[in-house]
Amino acid sequence: MLQNDITEKLEKHYTQRFIEKGATPQGVFHNGPESQLLRFIQLLKILGSETSFSLLDYGCGYGALLELLKTLPVDVAYTGYDVSDAMIQEARQRYSMFKDAVFTSKEEDLGLYDYAVESGVFNICLDTPRDEWQGYVLHAMDKMARVTKKGFALNMMTSYKDPGYMHPGHYYVDPRFMLDYCITHFSRRVALLHDYELYEFTLLVRKDENESWIT
Repeated sequence: MLQNDITEKLEKHYTQRFIEKGATPQGVFHNGPESQLLRFIQLLKILGSETSFSLLDYGCGYGALLELLKTLPVDVAYTGYDVSDAMIQEARQRYSMFKDAVFTSKEEDLGLYDYAVESGVFNICLDTPRDEWQGYVLHAMDKMARVTKKGFALNMMTSYKDPGYMHPGHYYVDPRFMLDYCITHFSRRVALLHDYELYEFTLLVRKDENESWIT
């Protein structure tokens, strides 16, 4: 299956969910606001102590992360990208008061950013064969590396979960594989967070300007 075919299938699935549940955490496949916030907190650890930066929210949904960022003492030039036009239109209306925020559903609009974060984009593979989905995920990670100067963060569902509770349409991955992939392809400065109260993990990939990049 081609990359574009997978993206088109995902767009339909996420847009339908959004139509049903609206601009809520459930509308973007979070269990609720608590788990959504917990994921955001892990991802934003990529920023360290920085207070001024540009950020790409890759798979932004209706833009909930921007709402959190605006409560923090940071100066952020925010870009939200999502394949769902319906979500992007909602985000533009909802956060129109933030003039330093841009939302787009066109990948060709993306530029170069200090950081990028991704929350939940890789969790739902539907009926895509596992090897094809893994290729899709790794391709997206490569893109996140190419459009960032300082680093990126992402989360995925962990394979360390009771098989009886695994959904057949979800992608569970061995965190050791992803850690190794990030270290060998992006940077030696990678943190794996597997200690928070969700069946997932977060990867923080920090670039070193003195390091020779593989991608």
